Order: sequence, then structure tokens, then C-alpha cells
Amino acid sequence: METPRQEELLKPSRIPLSIVLPTYNESQNITRVIDSISDSIPEGTKAEIIVVDDSSPDGTGSVVADYANRLGQGMKKRLHIEVINRPGKMGLSSAILAGVESACGDVVVVMDSDMSHPPQTIPRMLEELAHSKCDIVVASRYIKGGGVSGWPFKRKLMSKGATKIAQYSLGITVKDPMSGFFAFRRQ
Repeated sequence: METPRQEELLKPSRIPLSIVLPTYNESQNITRVIDSISDSIPEGTKAEIIVVDDSSPDGTGSVVADYANRLGQGMKKRLHIEVINRPGKMGLSSAILAGVESACGDVVVVMDSDMSHPPQTIPRMLEELAHSKCDIVVASRYIKGGGVSGWPFKRKLMSKGATKIAQYSLGITVKDPMSGFFAFRRQ
């Protein structure tokens, strides 16, 4: 059974795209991330951003709620911002699941809220989903055109190591199973 918000977002006049942003102590850059996502959403696409905050001590959830209340009417017609405030630091995986469960879109994008995932990649991910038979698209740091910036050597080494372990133990060929930046169809 859909909530009133989900019923409203599923009306035929809306283009159902959901973007899930798990957060913890991201108050310094969360509005910049939301602005960048808004600028990156393809023209004519109506979307929702679901921020799942684990009771950030820096007030991330409140910053997002205040920001959403200040959005102009033109922006509100195109972009809905929802905040899910969770009672404590419950973890990334469960935050993603809570966001996906709340999402109304036929396509869901999951990305970090710390500016490590470029929102400018979203249109390309949506295009790939629309023109291929795949149900999920993973944005990879380890393919031509991908990359990381601002990571110390140790973090890069740990990321590469975790990627190799996941690929080997799961027997998968995905280039970046630890990416955390992906889009999928809900059907």
C-alpha cells in the first residue's frame, strides 16, 4: 500500500526517478550535492531525492529539511526532497535499503553524499538503462573515464584490495562492485 506521497509521485504526470542519498555528518556539503544533482537531472525529468540521515550530530537532516522548505515553486514542481531521519547510526546498507523502500521511482539511483560520486554521471546511467537490456548500471572508478580524486594512497589501495576480494569471492566480473554509485530499474 502506497503512502500519500508515493501516490502523488506515481501519478502519470510525473516522471518517476528516485535518488537515494545516505548521510552521516554531511551538513557542510549536502545542499551542494542536491544542487549538483538537480542541475544534472535531464531536462523535463521530475524526480525525488531521498536523504536517509542516521541522526547526524552535525544536523544534516535538519539542513536538508530547511533547504527543501526554501525551494522555489518552480523547483518544487520538478524536484521533491524527502528526509528520512533514523534514530541512530544504523549503517550504510540499511540506509540504502530504507531509501529504496521509500522510493517511488521506476528508476532508482543510489550515490554517496560526500561529493565522491559525480552527479553529472546520472544522465549517462539513465541513458544506459533506457537503451540496454540491463536492469542495473554501476558507475565505476576503474574503467576508462572513471577515477577518484582526493583519495590518499592508503584508501586507493584498500579500495582496490576490497574490489579484488569481492570479485574473486563472488565470482563476478563487475569492474567496481564496491562503487556505491548505481542505478537500477525497480520492475
